[in-house]
Amino acid sequence: MYAKDKTAKQTCARNNSFVNTIFNKIKKNNVTLRHMGLDEFDYHNLMSNKNIVSSKEVEEIYDDLNRRYRFMINMKDEYTANLNYVASQLRAVFSETGYSDDMITDMLVYYLYSNDRIYKQVLWFCYGDRIVNNILKNVEIEETKPVKCPDCGEWFEISTGVGRPSVRCRSCQDRRTKKIKLESLRRYRANNRMKNSAKTVDDEEFY
Repeated sequence: MYAKDKTAKQTCARNNSFVNTIFNKIKKNNVTLRHMGLDEFDYHNLMSNKNIVSSKEVEEIYDDLNRRYRFMINMKDEYTANLNYVASQLRAVFSETGYSDDMITDMLVYYLYSNDRIYKQVLWFCYGDRIVNNILKNVEIEETKPVKCPDCGEWFEISTGVGRPSVRCRSCQDRRTKKIKLESLRRYRANNRMKNSAKTVDDEEFY
């Protein structure tokens, strides 16, 4: 599934082999954005010119390069992975069409996102910096930082703005709030019982 982009239905069930044993030992630290109240995703915000559509020539080049390179560059940065030469060569192939890098970026975003295509590795590998710049121009982004919930270990984003945001995920914070309320109610009832007991003693002394 991870090396060859196969689906779960195209693979056998995991057995007790060495590699599968390692897989079972790796814990998943899921990053969730569901509690951030984000707007619906609009791929046009990834574009410099939102009116551009892709050309057939650029689409065919992308499909060809994607088949040849996507496994090599999957989830890799051209600089940190020392693959900037490969990225520059891929960009040179696209540049032979005569379009600028900005136009090619917009065309590929339109082609891949409007058709909801799966494999976008080559796009982000070659033009990811331009896409990020487009997002910064098109979207007002609240500054956030990733934190790890101390209760369940889930990673999530919190705002760095004014106020003290919760350091727990929504589910754990809800459970904690409920626990605090129950504890406050328990103390309240205990105090009432003590007051009633004291009042009973006073009444008995009076009589």
